[in-house]
Amino acid sequence: MGRLEEMGEKAFVSSLAALLAEVLYRQERHDEAKTFVDRSEETAAPDDLAAQIAWRTVRAKILAATGGLEDAEALARRAVSLARETDWSNDHAAACVALGKVLRTRGRLQEAERAIREALALYDAKGNTVAAEEVHALLAGLVPV
Repeated sequence: MGRLEEMGEKAFVSSLAALLAEVLYRQERHDEAKTFVDRSEETAAPDDLAAQIAWRTVRAKILAATGGLEDAEALARRAVSLARETDWSNDHAAACVALGKVLRTRGRLQEAERAIREALALYDAKGNTVAAEEVHALLAGLVPV
């Protein structure tokens, strides 16, 4: 990312940083993930909805995993709201999954299931079978929040 930043590129940096944060989050390397989500937030242009959705989605999951549940919920809800303004089914679904995970961690199981089922419907409509399988596992309780 350093080379991109040297060239003055910010859009790719913000998106790439959010993707790296997601990978690190999935490996439960939350401190490292936070570093990259911070970079994404700092470099994301206000009108770059993809980056704005992505960093909020990942930060919400990191906060939920580390105890910041109230802030996590607010960020996840904002990510879902931003995603609804687009026709990007995968981003919208990812934000719904994050919201579902946060709500499940907060013990609000019915709300969590609604959010996760919304994500499943979006992934199914898009034909994203890999992500849909992950969501099915989440619904079945096979994947931890």
